[in-house]
Amino acid sequence: MSVVRDHRRPAFVFQPRDGELTWDLSDGPLAKLAEYDRAWELVLVNRIRQRVAEWRRAGYPNASATTLDLLSHWRPLVVARGASRGVSMRTAPRLNG
Repeated sequence: MSVVRDHRRPAFVFQPRDGELTWDLSDGPLAKLAEYDRAWELVLVNRIRQRVAEWRRAGYPNASATTLDLLSHWRPLVVARGASRGVSMRTAPRLNG
């Protein structure tokens, strides 16, 4: 199991106790966790978190101006990161439409 951030636990769920519900594990969305009884890691959620963290650390490469605007609403440092790589709200690529 990979850790996305030091202070954030990996995403996981507990299988219902009643045992009537069976989960289809054939396509790999869940992985059994040894740390907890009946706990399953949400593999795709953790993979997405990891990739977003990598994208964030890289300074949001290929982000459109609209994306940077939205991210700056949630994370004020996004604007500073964009500026540090030569992207401003005026020079960032715009999406058509």
